[in-house]
Amino acid sequence: MRPHQIIELPIVHAHSLTAMQACPNRSGFCSRTELLVACVSLRSMDCLSLGLAKKLATVTGIVVVIAAGTLVFAAPAGAHVEASPAIIKPSAPATVTLTVEHGCAGSPTTKLAVKAPSSVTKFTVIAPKGWKAAVNGSVLTFSGGTLGAKTAGKFSFSFIAPKTEGTLVFPTVQTCVKGQTSWIELPLANGKEPKLPAPMVKVSASA
Repeated sequence: MRPHQIIELPIVHAHSLTAMQACPNRSGFCSRTELLVACVSLRSMDCLSLGLAKKLATVTGIVVVIAAGTLVFAAPAGAHVEASPAIIKPSAPATVTLTVEHGCAGSPTTKLAVKAPSSVTKFTVIAPKGWKAAVNGSVLTFSGGTLGAKTAGKFSFSFIAPKTEGTLVFPTVQTCVKGQTSWIELPLANGKEPKLPAPMVKVSASA
């Protein structure tokens, strides 16, 4: 099986909730990669009307199955991007660290882009030594450095947790010298973990 990759397609415009939530700063003008992240994180059926399924299946390495009005995403296996801590308190300041376990199919990591949930506020990013960090709307970006293909790295950011208990999902795209890996999948309906899970943090008063 060929390495999982994301290839940017032409910018599209869609008058849909998915597009507006994926790219709020561009009035719904999104690349199809951005829409893919939104489709998975929102479980939105707008993906069907956008006609993404067939194209995404051929250019991203992600198999998209449409059955009984349900979107199912499957992808090649890989190590995880883990979020720590796993549980944080509601309405409280929190610092979350994402651990990238290795590169993309033997290629060094050069960038990490993280989509923040709309329910969190006051984001700041903490750049690892030799890297740059930035916040653009709801997207947190780490770039300018290089992480060896077999070297684990940690990328941290701080925010104020939402008042409501639940699970925060941080869809993450890892860019490497060659290729990209998109950690954007949600837990499967049968309770099993997907092959490329999005990092998640639980918000609970028990933290």
